Amino acid sequence: MMAYEMVYIVRPDLGEELVSQQITKYRDFLKEHGAENIQIKVWGKRRLAYPIQNFQDGIYVQMNYNANGQQIAPLERNMRLSEEIIRYLTIKLKDTRPVSNESDSFEESQAPPTPPTPHESQTTEQPQQVEPSIEQPQQVEPSIEQPQQVEPSIEQPEQVEPATEQPEQVKA
Repeated sequence: MMAYEMVYIVRPDLGEELVSQQITKYRDFLKEHGAENIQIKVWGKRRLAYPIQNFQDGIYVQMNYNANGQQIAPLERNMRLSEEIIRYLTIKLKDTRPVSNESDSFEESQAPPTPPTPHESQTTEQPQQVEPSIEQPQQVEPSIEQPQQVEPSIEQPEQVEPATEQPEQVKA
């Protein structure tokens, strides 16, 4: 099973009860389709970066869960057809460990690792650093072609014979 994270935005004009119904609806959908370790965090009402369907605000909900991937397409289709959801996004997390049940797991997973203390660095084994291999481009010798000498040819303009017809003069 892979770890997935989904964030979706619920319309801001829905009441708390309707928002909780939407959250329960999608949580139950995932459970019915075999998802495990479902974690739900409601971020609350936030200002959108740009208007979506004429809404300036939205209620953000984050769901982390473990699943085999078969649930994503039907879940997203369900959200696309729902009028209560104005935007959604699902990503597969690189980390394959199960989603923890701690409430602060999201914040901890996003934080950079803390450097070891001097005492820890002496007792623990240091991982080998691997130099990235950068492929050097092949050197290509520039080939400079000498321009061909072209002799200038000066063409004489053609002689134009004057017209023999005289324009008719209009009498006023």
